[in-house]
Amino acid sequence: MGGGPPPEWTGIDKVVRGTFPADYQLAMAILGGYSFLIGIFKIKGAISKKTPTKEIAAAPAAASSDGSAMPSSDSPEFGEWLGSAACMKMIEAA
Repeated sequence: MGGGPPPEWTGIDKVVRGTFPADYQLAMAILGGYSFLIGIFKIKGAISKKTPTKEIAAAPAAASSDGSAMPSSDSPEFGEWLGSAACMKMIEAA
């Protein structure tokens, strides 16, 4: 249960553990490094974000004179269109 001498670190672990000897210190250093990198990329993205010059609006659906085009489901004409021959024709074609 955690007894015994501390491990002998070698290589890069020896350098890192010389600065951050406890596990929680090393974990906080790693999380701090990742947070720093994420912050830098977010700031860079906010600075270099291009503003759109012009928004393109969607073209309205053209209504045909014979009523064969399906109206928007939010419009009052939709209920009338459901009972029409154009609706039945579309259902049969599918």
